[in-house]
Amino acid sequence: MYFSVFLKRFRGIDAVDSQGYLALQRSYFLTREAAIIQMYGPPGQLWDTLDDQGLPILKKAEGELTAEERDRLGLWFWMMPGHSDHVDTIKFAVNDKLPEEKRNWVVSMQAHILTPTKLLSDEFVGIGETIDPQSDLGIQRTLCEDYIKANYPKVIMAKSPVEAEKVYEDIIKFCDQNGMPQIEETYDKKYQDNVKRFGTVLKKGRYAK
Repeated sequence: MYFSVFLKRFRGIDAVDSQGYLALQRSYFLTREAAIIQMYGPPGQLWDTLDDQGLPILKKAEGELTAEERDRLGLWFWMMPGHSDHVDTIKFAVNDKLPEEKRNWVVSMQAHILTPTKLLSDEFVGIGETIDPQSDLGIQRTLCEDYIKANYPKVIMAKSPVEAEKVYEDIIKFCDQNGMPQIEETYDKKYQDNVKRFGTVLKKGRYAK
């Protein structure tokens, strides 16, 4: 049912443009709306309306669903890489709104014990914190991030490799002219310090020091 909702939403789009269609499909699957449908199905089934926080108001607690009901709606409560923000925040919030006796124990443990107490201790921890967001370099970083967010979809939706490469090169040029080399240098200094502390799983190229 999850995929049928997607197909209905994008019906009429020229499927001949397979690259653009797949990019649009992938982009939609990473949205908050798609995360809700993925976990609770489309409106009219397990829920009808959203509350003032944009969360589905469940007719039946997720833990009370039978295997057949889950399969019929195609519900899936985990995520693909890069999709965890929407899935986890929605899943945690919806579960917390249920009466305590109806909450999913696994989700509660994930929300209130595992996620808050987990600690990353690999070579990448704390790299982004090396730059103050309010500093000149931090402002430049935000400028680069915003530019990438605005223009990277054009790479995915490009109609040819040549067009995609041109947009990509424009992104690189913009970032290089707006502080990215210094940002990389700052990040790399922290990275190399972390490698001395934690080691590294990267064994090739300039990272293997």
